[in-house]
Amino acid sequence: MANLDLLKSIGLSGPATAVLGVASPALTRRSTDAPGGPNLLRGDAPLYSPDAAQAAAAQVESYLKRPMRHLSTFTGVPEKTDLLSHSAIRTVLAELQGQELNSAPDPDTGYLICFGLGLGLHLPLLQAALPFRTLVIVEDNPEFLLHSLHVVDWTALNETCKARGGRLYVILTTEAQNVADTLLREMRGPEFPMIDGSYIYQHYKSPFLDKAIDALRDAMPIIEANDGFFEDEQLMLAQACRTFLRNDFHLLTEAPTPRPLKPMPVFVVGSGPSLDQNIDDIRRNRENVILMSCGTSLRPMLEAGMVPDFHCEIENVEDIGTIIGMLSEEHDLSGIPLIAANTVKQSVLDKFDRKILFWRDTVVPTRLLARQEDTLAMTGPTVTNLAIRAAISLGFYEFYLFGIDLGSPDPDKHHAKGSIYNASDDEYWKSGAAMEPFVIKQPGNMGGTIYTNRPFLLTKFFFETLFSRFPNHHFFNCSNGVRFEHATPIVSSTLEAMPAEIPGPEIVTQCLRELTDVKAGILVQADRLVEYRAALVDRFGKLALLCTDDAIADFDNLLEAIRPLVAPVSYRTEFSAKSAVDTLISGTITTILHFGYFMVRRIPKDDRARFMSLFMKALGESVAVMERDALALTDELIEERRALPD
Repeated sequence: MANLDLLKSIGLSGPATAVLGVASPALTRRSTDAPGGPNLLRGDAPLYSPDAAQAAAAQVESYLKRPMRHLSTFTGVPEKTDLLSHSAIRTVLAELQGQELNSAPDPDTGYLICFGLGLGLHLPLLQAALPFRTLVIVEDNPEFLLHSLHVVDWTALNETCKARGGRLYVILTTEAQNVADTLLREMRGPEFPMIDGSYIYQHYKSPFLDKAIDALRDAMPIIEANDGFFEDEQLMLAQACRTFLRNDFHLLTEAPTPRPLKPMPVFVVGSGPSLDQNIDDIRRNRENVILMSCGTSLRPMLEAGMVPDFHCEIENVEDIGTIIGMLSEEHDLSGIPLIAANTVKQSVLDKFDRKILFWRDTVVPTRLLARQEDTLAMTGPTVTNLAIRAAISLGFYEFYLFGIDLGSPDPDKHHAKGSIYNASDDEYWKSGAAMEPFVIKQPGNMGGTIYTNRPFLLTKFFFETLFSRFPNHHFFNCSNGVRFEHATPIVSSTLEAMPAEIPGPEIVTQCLRELTDVKAGILVQADRLVEYRAALVDRFGKLALLCTDDAIADFDNLLEAIRPLVAPVSYRTEFSAKSAVDTLISGTITTILHFGYFMVRRIPKDDRARFMSLFMKALGESVAVMERDALALTDELIEERRALPD
């Protein structure tokens, strides 16, 4: 009972409930009187030979001779970027020219991920032998968890994890993708800088565990991706505040009760290469659907004579303003309702008369100025994610995806012919705006192999998560790109949208009427900005003291001391000035820490004191620049808000 209480106390109500549900196991049983020790029996057949204890000991002994580990890769940082994280890393590397590195990192790490529980007798042995912090156990059979609670001291496992600064976590699921989804959240938690060197252990073979390990392997590039960065968060705070200060708009939030269902399918159009094959089928159905263009797909739609019912933008970069400006010289955009993040540039908003803005759920201005119930979650990372999520909030429930390829059968083709990328002679646009090359293979929506990249894999993950969160909605993928779970492949030539009882323009008008009208300036409060400024001063002051603390003798000391000051994104739930500061700094500082952890565990021990001195100096310089720039922007925004009438 104590073990079951432990599962509940550490927040594992799902697994605990599952265990209670199999109080009388139907498929397996635990043998208590077998020679040599306990065993698991399926019928009368033992699952361990000769018994669980001896099998676990032999397996662990073999594993320790050649443990499977996830090793991060580090190939340096781009020379031309001016990100603070990259500058800090370059500064340290410049001082380490000629430094020898060990081929493998130290044995300590953040995680042991154990695929397969069985009776669990291998867990104490692994914990005693390996210096990991967090223990993650993956299992699909709740009966095994029930049996294990009778023979393993789970309380001791948990206390050891806590003493090391980690956690105990159980993933009990029958879906391999759920394992990757959960690990994406958990491994980007408090131990995120310590992913390098994590141990992967498979206790027994099964189709589920094999798939779960493959899913984790596919997700690791996403798990290790940067968690935002200071410069971008600064830009989003500036643009969001100034957008709200200068514009009247419709505010799209998650309604307290679902909005009325809209009786018309939605065509969501991206600008992937396969859009060229679908233009005629989109045009053939145009009058009987809601058409949503996304980012650079607006040009192909207008060139084909189709004016979208909604256009969506999410990026805050200068490129989007350039593209919209060029397009506005060829077409009148003013009558198209724009759905956009509150962080887009004013030059984009100026081209549209009707503006629908929303709070992005994880960025600084939202954490600072919004309430949690106002946010629209899962709108990123791309504009096509936004379009579907916004349409769901508006009350639509049937979706057809076009040109949302996230790759291509031909790795040299990245966008549709009619998009700016192929309509311009500029090498920057022709390269796909310097996008990562397509070198990763994925199953195709229409069969075959699709070549993609890491950012698009992250986008794929968020699409599949979005689709799974809305099981009562219908998603059909007409694109010839990567295959999505929970989206049915369909050939666009077979589509025949039937006339709806309400014409499309009336549905659009209804959507706009259901939104909140907001006047310029209302959503930015000067007192919140002042509170944010005080939180910045407090946090940066503590970080500055930490960076000059002589008691920080090694990297473990640093991680322990800095953890309370750098909360990971996936663990932030509150909306406050403190949370906004967390969001502002965590990506940049975590990136620097990730680099430091990678390096210090490969540098010979005699050289580590010098490395720590160089690293702490570079970290301190980055903190000082962040403090200077963050306070300067905040002071500007306070003055701009106070200049407006209340």
